[in-house]
Amino acid sequence: LAVRPGTFTDPVAWSSPCFHGAAALQLATAGGTLAAAARLRRGGRSRKGIYAGLVRRGTGGPAGEADAEKLRPTLVVDPCTPSLLERLSRCGCMVDQRARTESVVQAMERVRPEIVIIRSSLLQDEQVKSCSTEGLKLVMRAGAGTDNIAVSSLVQQGVIVANAAGANAIAVAELTMAHLLNADRRLSDQVATLREGHWKRLEFAKGVRGLYGRTLAVMGVGHIGREVVKRALAFGMEVRCWSRSLSPEEATAMGAKHCASPEEAAEGAHAMAVHLPLSEATRGLVNEDLMRR
Repeated sequence: LAVRPGTFTDPVAWSSPCFHGAAALQLATAGGTLAAAARLRRGGRSRKGIYAGLVRRGTGGPAGEADAEKLRPTLVVDPCTPSLLERLSRCGCMVDQRARTESVVQAMERVRPEIVIIRSSLLQDEQVKSCSTEGLKLVMRAGAGTDNIAVSSLVQQGVIVANAAGANAIAVAELTMAHLLNADRRLSDQVATLREGHWKRLEFAKGVRGLYGRTLAVMGVGHIGREVVKRALAFGMEVRCWSRSLSPEEATAMGAKHCASPEEAAEGAHAMAVHLPLSEATRGLVNEDLMRR
């Protein structure tokens, strides 16, 4: 059973037999540090979603005897901070990091993990078919999207795939605003010419209009999209929003204009911010026709 991207409250999230009575894992992000906790979950199936069985523990002390009945082989695929490894170890995980010289497949074969924590590396069908997933219970994406993970293949093998929706929403929203400012002020071009020993202030001042009073179309108003809307409004931009789940009342409450379609949102907009998961439903949604509106 896969937890849908962006969803941790699915009422059937704990009904998967491969995870019932087994390990529960929490993944939280703060200041770029991932904290995870594994614990044996006892009793019947939860009806309150995946969070119901999680250990809500801070840095805490070492795991108690009940938590340490079995050290759970855990593979951290991508580089991380030492504090993550320490906290995982204290929570009953036997942590291994993928070596720089190893492929994901080689690391999976060496560790034979129950839990995999992955960020940007690929765990697609090719990798899943090339390694043993026996004993694997959970693949945790340290981020929002799961398009680098073969969700369907893993689900068919009884593996739960989950993500950390919203964990990096503010960072992505800030980066979005940085790109908008760069597009207007050509900051990256200015840096490049300055490093070459040239100061072209007047040249780069041409055509600058600023963000104030401009119109921004936001496609996808989830965790990231909402943070972008806040910051765009703070810059004095007019914001139009389109999202399949967004109601006119929600858009108004945010201070944005609700649009019934991507085309309506894009019509006459000066810039567009796209914060949608890549799926068959969204693939090709932003195309040349949309950008020309």
